[in-house]
Amino acid sequence: MARFGLFLAAAFFVSTAALAASWDVSGDGVIDANKVATLLDARKAAFKTIDRNGDGYIDIRELAARLGGRVEEATVVLKFVIDNNFDGRIDPGEWAEADEMHVKNTIVMCDADKDGVLRGNEIRCAQSQPWW
Repeated sequence: MARFGLFLAAAFFVSTAALAASWDVSGDGVIDANKVATLLDARKAAFKTIDRNGDGYIDIRELAARLGGRVEEATVVLKFVIDNNFDGRIDPGEWAEADEMHVKNTIVMCDADKDGVLRGNEIRCAQSQPWW
């Protein structure tokens, strides 16, 4: 359920193509483990942006604001996708775990030659995956 929900919820957060393009920070057409680590660090920083009241958690109001006021979608994301301990809010660990799971799933799915590096069509595959 969580994996399905993660992909379902992904469309509400950011443009996948723009995010996947940002993985290739050097512009050399290759996405490797170092670039993925940089991306995950940036996503951790995004947590702080969404946590508007600065209490260290993302609650339903903050998530709904990030989703353009769509409270129903925010509720689904919170309850069924990211909030693993069911406390009604997202902590930094839950946020990071969801990001890492998605990155790993994308690489496994798109790395056609299984060399651990995404190039060319593999990058286009990653760009086609929904992300938040």
